[in-house]
Amino acid sequence: MPEDPAQRLDAEDTLARLQGAGVIDEYTRPRHGSGLPRAERLTIDVAEGPVLYGNQQGGVRVRCPNTGVPAAMALSDALTRLRAGGAGDVACPCGESHDPNELDFAPPAAVATSALVAVDVDAYLLDEPARGLLAEILGPFRLIPRRVS
Repeated sequence: MPEDPAQRLDAEDTLARLQGAGVIDEYTRPRHGSGLPRAERLTIDVAEGPVLYGNQQGGVRVRCPNTGVPAAMALSDALTRLRAGGAGDVACPCGESHDPNELDFAPPAAVATSALVAVDVDAYLLDEPARGLLAEILGPFRLIPRRVS
C-alpha cells in the first residue's frame, strides 16, 4: 500500500503500468521471474475512506509505540472520527496523540485508503529489484501481509 495513507491508487492506471512493466499478465497474475511471489492475481483495493489493512484471521494487537499499552479502542475511535471527516490522531491511553500508522501492530497493519493486494499469495517477501519496480509504479509503499479465511 502507499506509504502516504491518503494516497489513492488509480486501479486501472496501476494495473496497466504493472502489465506494461511485465510484472503481471493479462489476467493480473504476477509473471514468473518478476520478483513478485506467486499469487492467483493482483487487485487494487480503493476504499471509500480509511481502512485498517492487516490480518483478518486471528486478529491484530495494537499497542502504544512509546509504552506498549493496548491501544485498539483508541485506534477504533480515531478511525471512526477520520471516516466522519474529523481528525484521525489516536488519543492514546499513554496521554499522547499518535498518527494511526505510528502504533505498534502485531502482526503488521496500516491505515490507508487504497492498496495493491496479492490474492492467494505463496509468500510475502519481495526481492530488492521487485521492491524498486513497485516503488517506481506506486511511489513509496509498505508491505502488509494479510491472512483471510
